[in-house]
Formats: sequence, C-alpha cells, structure tokens
Amino acid sequence: MRDPSSWRTPAPRVGAALAVTLLLAEAACLLVLLPHSEPFTLPVTATFGAVSLDIAQVDVRAASVILCLIVAAARVPSLLSTASVDTVGPRADAGRRVAAVTSWSEPLLVTPIIVFLLAGLNGVTEVSALVSLYALASAGVLLTRLQREGGRASLVCAAAVGIVPWGVIAFSQIGALVVGEGPSMLTRVLTLGMLALALGGFVAEWRERRHPRSPRVPSPATALFRVTSVSVLGWGALSLALVA
Repeated sequence: MRDPSSWRTPAPRVGAALAVTLLLAEAACLLVLLPHSEPFTLPVTATFGAVSLDIAQVDVRAASVILCLIVAAARVPSLLSTASVDTVGPRADAGRRVAAVTSWSEPLLVTPIIVFLLAGLNGVTEVSALVSLYALASAGVLLTRLQREGGRASLVCAAAVGIVPWGVIAFSQIGALVVGEGPSMLTRVLTLGMLALALGGFVAEWRERRHPRSPRVPSPATALFRVTSVSVLGWGALSLALVA
C-alpha cells in the first residue's frame, strides 16, 4: 500500500491550469475585440458644496481585461504548489504558504474592483461613495480570510459587512428606475448575475466551513465562482460597449 505522504491531488492542479488557460484566452479575445467597440467609461466625480467635478474616467473594458489577468496570475502559484499542499516536508510547507497567500490576496484584489465597477454601472459616481464601497468589500474579504479558522460565526460577520455594497448598488438601481433614469436592461441582468455568483460563492464557503479540507486553501467551488464572476463581467462589459 502506498505511503499516504506520497499521494498527490491532480484535480486541483488541472482546475488551476484550466482556469489560467481560459482567463488568458478571454483576456486575449477581449483585447482583440476592444478596437471594434465604442469607448465605455464610467465617470468618477467629486462634489464640494455646489460644485461637482469629474476627476476620472474608468474604462470598464480595460478593467475587465486587468481582472482576467489578475485572477490568472493568482492561479499560477496555486498551479505550482497544489501538488505539494497535501504532503509533508519543506516543499509542502512552501506550497501551503503560497496557497495561503493566494487564498486571501486574490479575492482582496478582485472582489472590491467588481463592486466598484458594478456600482459605477448602476449610477454611483461620487468618489467618496465608490471608495467606501471598495473599502467595505475589502473588509468583507479580509474578515472571511483572516478568520478562516473561526468557523461559520466569523463567516456571518463577514457576510454582514460584505452585503452592504450590494445593498447600496440595489438602492441606486431601484431608485434610478423609480425616477425613470435607470440603467439599461443589460446592466440590470449583469448586476443580477453577478449578485447570484456572489451568493453562490458565499454558499460554497459556508459549506466548506462545515467540512473544511484545509483552513488555508479555498475550495475548488469558491475559486470556480470567482473565475466565473470575472469572466461574466468581462463579456458583459464588452457587450455593453458594443451596444452603447
């Protein structure tokens, strides 16, 4: 019988390799299609008393490409270290450290940017509001990752913070619809789809806390929801630019 310390887990490595390949291919496709679409930017404004200033323009298409590259780059360390995460020895320890860093750094980079872009798509332009939403999304991710060993109680605390940006986005969208200045149907569908993926990621994390594989390594389901979210946002942003 084989020594358990020599066992390997190829499935996570295959999943990481597939994610890297698909995200790089998507980023390449988006870059090729960008010149064929109209510029699609979101204004960032700052209000000082009665004066409102446009301080920046965020290109949603370029931001989507950057997100794909960030997630692909974050998957590379997992791809290289997955084979040693479940073994023992110096190499295994290095693999666990890399997986631990990736497990919180990737969502900390990606989730707040997604929230920022969705808020802008739904009419939130004030820089103070956008920065606050970015910070709240980051806080929710940190609470999830830094208290990963705290069981479901810590996840509830993270959800209480992380749900606030989505509430603000929903309030902005519904309010705009009430006054007749709502976002396009495609934007509404994209927002609902991203919300569904965020809820799916939360459910995957909740189930993982019930039967944790490792306190430092995110489940494949959690990683899948994140990769899917970035892909959906990328193609959604390009579709918005094409119909603009």
